[in-house]
Parts: sequence; structure tokens; C-alpha cells
Amino acid sequence: MEKNDFAKANTQQAKHRRMWVTAGMTALTVGASIAGPELLDEVQTDLGNNEPRTTVTKDSSPLVKVGNVLFSSRTAAAETINNVVDANGGNHSFKSTQTQVTTNFTGSGTGFSNASGSYDGQSATFTTLTNSSGQDQGAIAFNKQLDMTASWTLKFNLNLTKYNTGGALAYGDSNGAGDFLGLVLAPVAPNKLGTSGGGGGALGIGTDDKTAGIPNAVQWGIDFYQNEGDATSLVNPSKGNLLSSGDNGNQVAGFRTTDANGKLNTVNGSEGFTAFDHGTGTAVMGFTGEGPASDTDPDWKGASDPNLEAPMTATYTYANGVGTLTIKADNGSYTATKQITITDGVNSTMSVGFKASDGTKYSQKGVTIREFDLTLPTADTKVNYIDKEGNAISGQASTTIKSNVNDTLGIVTSGASTNTTGTAHTFTAPTIAGYTYTGTTYGTSKSTTGPLTVSDTDANNIINVQYAKNSKITTVFVDQNGHVLSTVPSVELGTAGTNYDGQKATAAADYADYTAALATAKSNGYTGVSGVCSDSALTTKLGADLSAATFGNTDKTVYVQLTPAPQTATITYNKATGLSTAGSTAQDNAVSASPTSLTGVTNDKYPANTIQVPAGMTATIKDAAGNTLDTDTSKATHLVKNSDGSYTIVGAFSLTSSGALAVPSYTVTYTANAVKMIQQYPDETRSNAGTAYGTYSAAGVVQKSGYVSFVDSTKANQTPAGTFGATDKTYTITYEAVPATAGEVANEPTVTAALAAVNAATTETDYKAALAAYNTAVSDAQTARDNAETAAKAVDSSGFSTVTAVSDAQTNLNNVLAQAAAGQATTQQVIDATTALQTAISDAQAALDAAKAQAKTDIQANIDDINTQITQIQADIDAIQALADRNPGGYNHCWFIGRCATTLGKCTITTYAG
Repeated sequence: MEKNDFAKANTQQAKHRRMWVTAGMTALTVGASIAGPELLDEVQTDLGNNEPRTTVTKDSSPLVKVGNVLFSSRTAAAETINNVVDANGGNHSFKSTQTQVTTNFTGSGTGFSNASGSYDGQSATFTTLTNSSGQDQGAIAFNKQLDMTASWTLKFNLNLTKYNTGGALAYGDSNGAGDFLGLVLAPVAPNKLGTSGGGGGALGIGTDDKTAGIPNAVQWGIDFYQNEGDATSLVNPSKGNLLSSGDNGNQVAGFRTTDANGKLNTVNGSEGFTAFDHGTGTAVMGFTGEGPASDTDPDWKGASDPNLEAPMTATYTYANGVGTLTIKADNGSYTATKQITITDGVNSTMSVGFKASDGTKYSQKGVTIREFDLTLPTADTKVNYIDKEGNAISGQASTTIKSNVNDTLGIVTSGASTNTTGTAHTFTAPTIAGYTYTGTTYGTSKSTTGPLTVSDTDANNIINVQYAKNSKITTVFVDQNGHVLSTVPSVELGTAGTNYDGQKATAAADYADYTAALATAKSNGYTGVSGVCSDSALTTKLGADLSAATFGNTDKTVYVQLTPAPQTATITYNKATGLSTAGSTAQDNAVSASPTSLTGVTNDKYPANTIQVPAGMTATIKDAAGNTLDTDTSKATHLVKNSDGSYTIVGAFSLTSSGALAVPSYTVTYTANAVKMIQQYPDETRSNAGTAYGTYSAAGVVQKSGYVSFVDSTKANQTPAGTFGATDKTYTITYEAVPATAGEVANEPTVTAALAAVNAATTETDYKAALAAYNTAVSDAQTARDNAETAAKAVDSSGFSTVTAVSDAQTNLNNVLAQAAAGQATTQQVIDATTALQTAISDAQAALDAAKAQAKTDIQANIDDINTQITQIQADIDAIQALADRNPGGYNHCWFIGRCATTLGKCTITTYAG
């Protein structure tokens, strides 16, 4: 919704009956509006001296009518505002005629244009809303949005080129008149009506594929083309065919609305719609005219000469939250009524006007606005009579003035005119005893620039007539600390009783008394005024001098604070000597960061200051008299020691009786603090005295038998010389054991190399690592030698000393051991030679074991062979015995000789028979 041209009227205040408003309007020049006499001659001239002047009597006051504008023919008398009840004298009506359309209505959209003409014997404006190009829309609306809680009547003509008409014989195209023409009520600005809402089938208020619709809009008019959602009784014209012309179809009149999103609401069948065509357009709608010369004509006969005209009257009333809009054909049977629910902030203010919309079917359509009757909205303005603090003045109650919305009300001191028959009203302020009128504020913003333009909302209409109370001011002179100066007398201003609340003190007739007192103050050691305060505590400063003080609504006292003379206390610094570069730099930096003076004014406290003290140093601060400052807060001048070691001098710029500064200077002397060079042993602490940023000498370190000393983890037998910083210098002494004797492996290269690494280590960490590596090397070498001796002993016990391989390995091991003892062979070589001897012994043992095994195998084979032969002999004996048993007489003698040669492992048996 476009921003309304005025704030929403309070619908609960039926007495206002507000109709329309406009911002900044100073004179109504339409209908029966009434303007003041000062405009009469000017308007008469503007109208070309063609409008007659007619004397009209209103409320017993003579009026002059120029055209349709009423002017007061009398000289308006000025009145005091508290005596006015109705600024307009009861005149709150408004009428716009057909001669004032271009003044009171605004057009928009591509199809809009106005043309001058004549209707019913008077000049009139013929408004075209869609032209003969198609795909366009246009609108004309009253140039102020209407309050939809007030009634109005609007008379107008609907102007057409033609009705819907069928196509000609032999397949002629249909001749549609377009899409829509009618009255629109829409919550958009009047100058936006023609560019809001979709065209064509959206009927100028709905949503199409290019333009959003107008939310909560209501329209009445003629729909010429049946689209989806339109009245089902609407019939589109058809094309002609070979044998006949096409059907003309019809058009329908009725109301359409959009929802809160601007979507065109669908019609329920044909409910609420009246159809008419060529034959019924006059009877139903009251259309008259010759119609188009040709069914295909898209234009009127002329810009101000429509082909068809239908006079209509729209009447709107409101009651109980519902507006009722009735449309009646002046010369036809048609009438229709629509009830509209009025919701504050949604559709409580709407533009009222006419709109037409066409798509691919089009024709020139428009309207002639004949008359628009309204009742001007009125509002009450509250007039308050207040003092400078905004409080109501006792005995002067607020008053209320009724006036037309957008009239102006103002207070003037001269040339006032109540002008009850105009729109601009000025009044004088009433005189109130004991007060002086000082000015007026207007509206809720309390603007000092008038006049007030009357709003349709009473709460916005406020005029505050301001007065100031007459009073006196007493000036009291004080120093910067608020102490009253007995040497300067107080002065009373405004004793004549003519000065009032809000007036500057310097405007007083007796201001010269104040300037004389100020001269006395300057002669007593003050240079001028530093400010004027409203309280003795000097917490509320009015301004730099007395011109900032104003008379109040009661007598009051102001405190004139005088400016004391400036004062400076110098600070000098004595630096410590014999410091290191770092110490000197720290001292220089401290001095650079410290103040060299304290500046202020007489009797004032010292400003914030910080005397920096370098770390490791002490500062002694003395005043000009040689007194050393300390932190005793009971003393007027003392020190505050800050958390960072710095000092702040606390005191004041006190003066002696002669007017000189009591303490003109301070001296800061720096000295270095005592510090120590500390040797921190594991079991004791030793130290040498020194001073911060001074030097110290090298000092020997206590040595322990069997240990190596380290200073801060570095091998050393003394702490080095150096320079102190701000604090003590501490060296940490630690000890590590010396390497153990390697014994018989001392000369082995791995041992000697490890020992060399221990001796070469300079840091405690490296020393520990090297010592661990040395101990490992000695252990490995000793183990290798022990293993070699064990292997040598194993040769003698094995009995293999004569075995060549064993004898050679033993000889090699002895040689390697001798070389190792001479430092010519490594532990690894000893290990390798030992391993070779052990391997030779193992090989000899393995060969012996193999020989034994083979001999055992051979003996067992011989035994097995003998056993086999014995078995054979036994078999032979058994065979002979068997033979003998079978032949007892067959042989005389039979014997055998057996001989066993056991040493040969053989047994031979010889058998003899005799």
C-alpha cells in the first residue's frame, strides 16, 4: 500500500466526518470553498475577469462568489485565540464540479489523457483511459485519498466507442470493445492508480504475469471480455462465417474485488452481474449516442465526443464499520450495491477514481466526471497556555478550536486575521497578568515555526502559547572551587520588574551594576569570568558568562565563577652517574616520561602527574625549601606511590600573603639501588655486593674433588665479570662426576674417543650425554675382553689346541688383544676375533662328534654281519642234523670243524664226511 497522503482518521470520532486532506494546502479554490478578501482580486484576475461576482450571505456575513469560490467581502477582525470556538464559522462542505476536474483530479497510466469540451451546457473534461493502441490502461482519481468512514456522492458518465460486436460475413474477426471500464476504490496513492495492478483480464486491479495486483481493492464497472474467473453470463463476440456475421455476445456490469495479496477474486457464476448488449444497453445502462460509424472503429468521434455515454451516480455511506457503495444508472434500470468491510490500516483510506484496461482487444474508453460532493474533514485543535517549563498557567485553562483539516492556525503579534471564511487563520495571544508572551509552538513536534496545518487526528493538533514569568536574578561571585568572594559584592538584576522568564540577564536595565562588580573582582587577582552556574556547588554550568543566564519563572540566584591567575611549579631532575648504558637509557626514559612542570591556577589542586622511577633506582623528591616529600597524607603536600613504582605529587597552588606561589619548584634526585652478584650452589649461597646498573668482577667457583663444575649449565671454574641490571644477578653452580678409570681397556680407541668427547663437552647437557656414552664404551670394551679370556680358556679344556683352525684363531685373538692393549685394535675387533675362536672350537667339536658317530655306525654293522653268519651256521647245522636223522647208516663218519676268526669279524665252518 502506498503511503497515505494523510494520517488515518480516528473512526471513533464520528463528529469529524473527515473526507479528504492534503499536506501544506493553504487555500481551497474549488466548489463552494471560502477564501479571504485578500485573495478576491487576485482570483478574479486569474479567471480572466470572466466569472461574475455574486453577493452571498453566510452567518450574516456578506460573501462574494467568484465562479464557484466564496470570498469574504468584509475585513476579518483579529481575535484572541482563547475566544475562538470554530475557525471556519461552521463552513465544512466541499463540492468539485465538472469544470474543476483538472484541478481536483490526477491522471496516471499510459492510456490516460484529458480533453476539454462541453457537457450539458457547461465546460467539462473528457478523460480517455484506454486509447486505440491496445495493451494499455489508465486512471483518473480524486487527488486526495478519502476517509472511508465518511459519505460522498460522485456523478459521472461512462464513455465508450462501441459495444462488443461479432465479426463480419465471410469470416470477419470479432470486434471486442476491450476488457474493463469503471469506478475503482483502491488503497494506493491517487497518482499511482493507473500504474498499479495488471492489465487486460486482470481488469486493472488484479495480478498478471508482469504486474502485482492491488490488495483489498474494490471496483464497479463493465467487463467486456470473458476470462477465467469472470461472470459466466459474459459472452464474447464471435467471428463471422461464410454465410452470416458473428454473434455480438454481450458485456456485464458488476463489482469485482481483490484479496489481501492483490489477486482478483473469482466470480460465483453470474451472481451480482447484469448483462446487456446492443439491444439493451440503453434500457439497462442508459447509454445514448450514435455508436461507431464502423464496427471496427477503435476511437471516439473526437477527443471530447464519445460515441456512447451513460450517466451514472455513485453514492457511498458508512455505518458501524461497513461502507455501502451504490451505483445507479441515471437514465437506465441498472442499480447495484456493494457492502465493504472497512478495516483500520487496511482500507480505511482509499483513492477513488476511474480506471480502464485493455489487452489485445481494445477501444477508446473513458469518463466524464460531473460532480463530486464531500464534507470536509474537521478536527479539534487544543490550545494550551503554558510557562517556559511547559506547565499550565494558573487560571488560564486550555481551549479548543474546531477547523477544517488542512486549514492553518497561527499566532501573530500584528496583522492578525481570524478569517473564518478562509483556510488560513491567525490570532493574537491573550494577555495574562504577571506574564509576558514569548512565542508559540505547533504540533506534537513543538515546532517554533508556524502556522499549524490541521491534521485529521486531534492528538496531532496542538498549539502551545508560551509565556514567561517576570522575575529577578541575583549574581554571586565565587572562585573556581565555589567559595564566595567576600571582596566582591553580589548584584541584583531586574529590580525594575520588567524582565521575564527566558530573557537574558544582560538585557536587564541595571546590568551596569554587574559590570562594576566584575571590575572589582579583576582588581583582586582574578582575570575574568570562567562560567556562570545555577548552583553554589557549580555542578550545573549555564554558560561562559552572564549572557548565558536567563530570568526564570521565579527569582533566582546565579553563581559567577571567576577565573584565577595561572600558576606553574617547575620540576628538575638530578641523574645518577656511573651507570651502564642500559641504566642511563632507563634513567633518561624515566625523565622524558615525567613532567618538568605542574601548571594550574591559584588555589587549585595540582594536575595529574607521574614522576617515573626507573627499575632498580630510588627517587628522592624535595620542594624548593629542601623538604623531602613523603607519603604522609596528613601533609598538604605529599607523595602517592603508584603500583608501578612511580610517584604522584599531591598538593595545591597556594599563594603566600604577598601573592607569590608558596612552592615554586621541586627537585627529583635518582640513586641506584644496592644489588648483589649471587653464586647459588646446591647446598649454599655466596654473594658479592654492588649497585644497580654497575659492574661486578669474575669470581672463582668452589671446586669439588672428583667433580666438574658448571656455571649456568656451562663448564667453568669461575663466574664471569659483567654488568648489573635493575636487580640482583644470580649464577647457578652445579657439579657432575669426572669419568671413572677404564683400567685394562683404557687404551682401546672407542674408550679413548668417548673420553675425549667427555673432556670436550662445554655444556652440562652435552657433558652428561658424553659421560654416559663413555661409561657404555668402557663397559662394552671390558665385556669384550672378558669374553675373549673365556674363549681362550675354552681352548685348553676342549683338547683342540692342536687343531689347526683352533690354533690359528687362538693366535689371532691373542694378537688382537695385544693390539687393543696398545690402542691399535677396537673393541669390535676383539669381539670379532673372540667370535672366530669360538666358531673354530665349535667346528672342531662338531668334527669329533661326527667321527665318533661314524665309528659307532661301522662297529654296529660288523656286529650285525656276525649275527647274520651265526644264524646261517645254525641253519646249516640244523640241516645236517636233519640229514643224519633221515640216513643213520648212510655215512660212516661225519664231523665238522668250526673256526671263528672274531678278530676279522668272520666265522668259517668246514664240514667233512668220512
